[in-house]
Amino acid sequence: IGGNSVERDDNYLRESILNPRAKVVMGYQPIMPTFQGQISEEKLGHILAYIKSLELEEATEDAAALDAAVTADLSAAANATEPASITQGG
Repeated sequence: IGGNSVERDDNYLRESILNPRAKVVMGYQPIMPTFQGQISEEKLGHILAYIKSLELEEATEDAAALDAAVTADLSAAANATEPASITQGG
């Protein structure tokens, strides 16, 4: 996008679907075809809702992975501080 940044909101996603050459991310080729005049406003709304659901799912998965990692770290730390049991042979 020429070194500029844009907010990835509904307007950006809508524009990227209808006119994908309007803002091309640096390092990427503008290969996505336009969907201007090919999909209804209703279907475009469904696509935007689907994209948002993927973002929510990814955030939920990231939070679950972080929670699992923290739990594992806390468990490892707790085990490391417990006194070692010593068994004597006889």
